[in-house]
Amino acid sequence: MPEAVDRVKSFLQDRPSTTTRVRPVPAVDSAPRDAPRGPATPGIHIERTVTVEDLRLSARLDLLSINEVGVTITDFKTGAEREEHDDQVRLYSLLWRFDAFTNPAGRPASKLIIAYPSHERAVAAPDVQQMLALHALTRARIAAADATVISASPPALPRPEACQFCQVKHLCDAYWVSVPRRITRAPLDERFDMEGRVARRNGSRSWVFETFDQPALEVLVRTLETDVPFPVGRRVRLLGVRRSVDPDAPERPVISLSAASEWYPLRA
Repeated sequence: MPEAVDRVKSFLQDRPSTTTRVRPVPAVDSAPRDAPRGPATPGIHIERTVTVEDLRLSARLDLLSINEVGVTITDFKTGAEREEHDDQVRLYSLLWRFDAFTNPAGRPASKLIIAYPSHERAVAAPDVQQMLALHALTRARIAAADATVISASPPALPRPEACQFCQVKHLCDAYWVSVPRRITRAPLDERFDMEGRVARRNGSRSWVFETFDQPALEVLVRTLETDVPFPVGRRVRLLGVRRSVDPDAPERPVISLSAASEWYPLRA
């Protein structure tokens, strides 16, 4: 709670984008999210929804400030600066500009601001030509997404961030080719995924796997239970395992399964 209070104070102190002399927004802004939309009147609007019907795209603006001088869209961030934040706030300006219900006059956003815990950063608002180009690009991206969704075999686009919580990555060959790191590069005691061929049983709770690296690497895989039926000679994918070092054989990596780990044998 004290940290939250400090952050709120930091956002509000000496920030021209969050202070205004115009009257507050009417109470309609506190209506349920599924309430009918209407024009945004002068004032401050918090979490205002904007929608462009022909794009089938909506967003909620953290802070929308409207006065006789111009329109300011502020997006609040709690983490570090990232390049994609600029694209996000530009997209917000597009949705505001072409939302015929919220912005029937078609007023463009004159200021785009990204507010971080320690500072604010202004992003240049798109001009008329840039806005039209952004509209066309967004429409094309949505059309491409539609085509992917209705495809019988949508392409896999594996990335560590996107695949981290995927429920079917054990079935995705594209993931195993591009995302998991080599075992020798995996940080100690950090969860990761690996695959290998079961070479032989080593003990009641340990097995020897061979990786598919060139040259192949022998890995000692330790389990919690004594009855894990790893199929000898088959390829097996292990999810959520940890790497450690065997003091008796430092050159051989050790992989440990936990209660949260999963394993899947492949037929081929």
